[in-house]
Amino acid sequence: MDMGFILSKLMMMFAAILASFVAVKKGLWGKEGNLVFSKAVTYVLNPATILASTMTGERPLSNSQVLILVAIAFACYAFLIASSFLIPKILRVKADKERIYRFMYIFSNVGFFGLPVVRALFGASAAFLVVIYILPFQTLTFTYGVILMAKGQDGVKLSPKMLLHPMILSCVAALILYLCKVQVPDLVKEPLNFLGDATSPLAMMVVGGSLAFTPLKSVFHNWRLYALTAIKSFVVPVLVLFTLKAILPQTESYRLMIGVSAIIMSMPVAAVSTILANQYNQDVTIPASGVCLSTLCSVVSIPFVMWLLNTVL
Repeated sequence: MDMGFILSKLMMMFAAILASFVAVKKGLWGKEGNLVFSKAVTYVLNPATILASTMTGERPLSNSQVLILVAIAFACYAFLIASSFLIPKILRVKADKERIYRFMYIFSNVGFFGLPVVRALFGASAAFLVVIYILPFQTLTFTYGVILMAKGQDGVKLSPKMLLHPMILSCVAALILYLCKVQVPDLVKEPLNFLGDATSPLAMMVVGGSLAFTPLKSVFHNWRLYALTAIKSFVVPVLVLFTLKAILPQTESYRLMIGVSAIIMSMPVAAVSTILANQYNQDVTIPASGVCLSTLCSVVSIPFVMWLLNTVL
């Protein structure tokens, strides 16, 4: 893929971030408005994008390759969970902050940031590959992630209702539609595509608004966040890239799988880390700063990973 095309797409996305950042600083809307936008992306636009990704008429992967990518996605999260125990030791984190840093390392902004980025860089049909990563992300976030953040607090219970999140339901529906090769009428397809087109700009505007609410001075004074961001945004995607390159055939479909997997692994810290930290009485400043710094870093990390993909694949 041409680097000029990649940079132009990224510039478009970060233009939306900058526009929203300035708008919030000017007082055009506040936290409540940003929350409304966030809910619109999470509960309406992203599910629409997920479903629309199976209705493009293109099949970037065969059914067997889909199952292989499902295995890869879960293997990536298994690796992240296992290696997360090293993060507190590497960063010399205090015992009461260990779980926060592990959560930030494991969970990235797959749906909110990753979905529009992959859609912009690889095309609408490639968004389906992100669907496969969203499924374990959502499932693990509200099961293992809750356990991690709650750290044995009384009254914390896991419920099957957690699996009824619109993102999970839309992922399952998309997988079924794709694997069964269901043909969807235009009456359904076109409205979903129309909503999906709004996902990228609005998601980026929410990111920009969130950055505007974060005290930037607190972000840049924590060296551990720089180290975590470097590991998460550069080291992990490089490991995933070269591991998958070594074990998968070098066909066009598999190269797409490798590319999307590497980009997903380079995504910023998940915004849900701040929500859960607040809910379970953890230090909210750390995940909020981690989201901010890693999102800013993505200006460099995403082009770097794309350059590496163009170089080695």
